[in-house]
Amino acid sequence: MGSIADIFTNPPFIPKCLRPRSRKTYLGWVNQLATHFPDRDLPNLDKSEVLDFLVHLQNERKLRPSTVNQAVCSLRDQAPGSRFGREA
Repeated sequence: MGSIADIFTNPPFIPKCLRPRSRKTYLGWVNQLATHFPDRDLPNLDKSEVLDFLVHLQNERKLRPSTVNQAVCSLRDQAPGSRFGREA
């Protein structure tokens, strides 16, 4: 296992096939989800909580559909087998 710094610059839950800018964007969406639920651990969130976050992005932050789609893709792919990720 790598160092702590390596975990933050190369998180294991973000696909390695992505370009550096895409990886940074994916990590940004995961960070925003964590900020939205500061008292919860991300692996313990269920699909309805993630959906609440996405609705918040669309309705309250007034983000464009393409931006919300980017968040969906980032969070869907963030952890294989997670409760809100793709089924393994």
